[in-house]
Amino acid sequence: MKKKVIPKTPPIFLVKVIMRFVDFLERLLRKILPPQAVLLNHTFKDIVANRCVYFAAEIGIANLLEDGPKPIEQLAEESGMNADALYRVMRTLSTLGIFKEKENRYFEINKPGKFLRYNAADSMGTFIRVFGQPWLFVAWNDFERTVKNGNDYYENNYGENLFDWLSKNPRRKKYLTRA
Repeated sequence: MKKKVIPKTPPIFLVKVIMRFVDFLERLLRKILPPQAVLLNHTFKDIVANRCVYFAAEIGIANLLEDGPKPIEQLAEESGMNADALYRVMRTLSTLGIFKEKENRYFEINKPGKFLRYNAADSMGTFIRVFGQPWLFVAWNDFERTVKNGNDYYENNYGENLFDWLSKNPRRKKYLTRA
């Protein structure tokens, strides 16, 4: 049986210093970039990144790469996906630093990607899969009505809050309680 390895976490003060520095760099970037670029970045990049990370967790790409780099064709075959479409997703995830593209359309896992593996200590895979589920993600499609009337998506569309709606959908409730 494999011994469970608990990763070392950095001291909290160091995390806070790094996070402040990252915040500073993000604010600086927003001042340097033209306002249109800032808006496009949030409009396009954030949603694309969200869906690609969710998709990678959902189909288990990190687990497929845990033994080493693989060509996109093999990843596509093992995951049941179209190679060209998966290649575009993997390139996006590579620009986010989750995976690394190597020569000849090979990909390998990067440090953040290791936390998408289902069998990893401190895995984020289940959490990301839950909060990327279409039945939960779709709530953002009703954002304007939610802000107008103060009711969430489930109240607006089903007449009950999320937790009441989940209680009538045991499969989804079970999924949510795993996060």
